[in-house]
Formats: sequence, structure tokens, C-alpha cells
Amino acid sequence: MPENFVICRCQHCDGHIEFDASDFAKGETRTVECPHCKLETLIFVPVAPKPSPVPPIQKTQYVKGTVLDFTIQTNSGIISGDDGQRYSFQGADWRDVGKYPAKGMRVDFSPQAGCATVIYSIQDIAVATQGTKASKSLPPVLLSKPNIDIKTKSSMRSRNTAIVIAGVMCILICILFLIGFLQSQRVPSGPPSDNDVYSCAVDYIKGVYPQAQCSSFSESSVTHDYTNQYTVSVLIYGVHTVNYGDINRMWVKIDYDGRRLRVSSASQS
Repeated sequence: MPENFVICRCQHCDGHIEFDASDFAKGETRTVECPHCKLETLIFVPVAPKPSPVPPIQKTQYVKGTVLDFTIQTNSGIISGDDGQRYSFQGADWRDVGKYPAKGMRVDFSPQAGCATVIYSIQDIAVATQGTKASKSLPPVLLSKPNIDIKTKSSMRSRNTAIVIAGVMCILICILFLIGFLQSQRVPSGPPSDNDVYSCAVDYIKGVYPQAQCSSFSESSVTHDYTNQYTVSVLIYGVHTVNYGDINRMWVKIDYDGRRLRVSSASQS
């Protein structure tokens, strides 16, 4: 008879006792001395536990249907299944990247307690969508974030446009200021003419009396005091002051420093 070694536990010390059970009958017990604690204990052939039954694998059920409605504000919609049931769904359950829920779209989904989950479209959105073109143009983020403010993008675009316009205006102002500065720093090619000296005097007078009307240039109006000094006599009209009354003539002394003309003094009569 072939050997059949099995292991049984001691009833006292729980030590393992290995023995040949080839001549044991079914359910037979024997008394032996435990090799560990030296006490008598019963040995028997242990019954192997029956394996627990493997639960059957449940196959996931999928249903096809048609989208009846999808609302962006609530990020939810309703699908009419081909099984005759209606299923509600949320935007987070939509799995088809690049396509968005639209009325009339054919879809495939997994029903769970009256709700549609793991939803995929099975028909081209351009064919299935009728009257809901707005949902096609919305970004995918709307499917996972309900109640989003759709006006945010347009308001940001308006703000960016205002910033660009303000920047262009600042650049134009800087260019005009630079042009004026360069013109004021323009160096004459030679000594100023008497006409230039006279014009300098007229500009000064109009700066003091904006309402003044000045006489035209004549050669006798400009006198050369020194090489770079001039006295200009200008007839003026329409100027009345409290201290001097009507002013009919002004004498303006002008210096030339080799670059520009400067008014050094002025008197009136």
C-alpha cells in the first residue's frame, strides 16, 4: 500500500504531527503521544475543505439609444434606449472625445440603475445633430463643468482689444513727442537770417499776448547790436493791458548762441 503522509495538530500544544494515514479508515481516530508536549492526543485524517464556488462572471450589458436632450446649463441630458426605457446622464459620463451630446445622436451606453454611463456616439455628429449646432462649437470642458459663464471668452477678447488700442496710442504719442523734440533741436546750417530773427520775436510776442496782431517783416525791423545779438522792433495791434494800456510796439532783444535763437529781454511802448 502506498504511503500517505498527512499532518494533524495536537489538541494540547497545537504542534504539527505528521504520520502515515494509508491504513486509516474514513473518519477513524487514534490516540498517540505528541512528540512535542508528550501528552496523549487524537490524530485523524483531516478533511480537505471544499473549494468555494466561483461566482459566474457577469457580462456588462450595453444598450443603444438616441439622445433626446442635453442641457449645457445643468450638464445633463436624457437618452431614449432601444429597450423602451429612458435613461438620464451627466456630462461626466460622456466618453467620446471630440464629439459632444446633441439631440438625435445615436449612442451606445451601459445602463446603471436608470442612468446611462460610459456613453459613446455611434453616428456622425454632423448627420445626427439637427437644431443643436451650438453644442458642437462648445469646448469639451463644458461637459465636466456645468453652469460655466459662456460670456467669459468674449469679455476677455474685448479687454485684450482695449489693451492693444491703448498701447498703439501710447506709441503714437511717443513718436509725435520725439518728432517735436528733434525739430526743436534742429541746428541751423549757418547764421540766422533777419527773417528768422523777426519770426522768433513774433513767436515770443504771441506767446505773451495771444490776441496780438503783428506787422510783417521789413529789413529795418532787425538791428544787429553785436555779432550774435539782435534788437527787433515789432508793430502790434489789438493788445490792451491794465498797466500799460494799448501797446503799439515792442522791442525784443534776441541772442544767437550758434545753435538757436533765444529771447533775452523785451520792452513795450
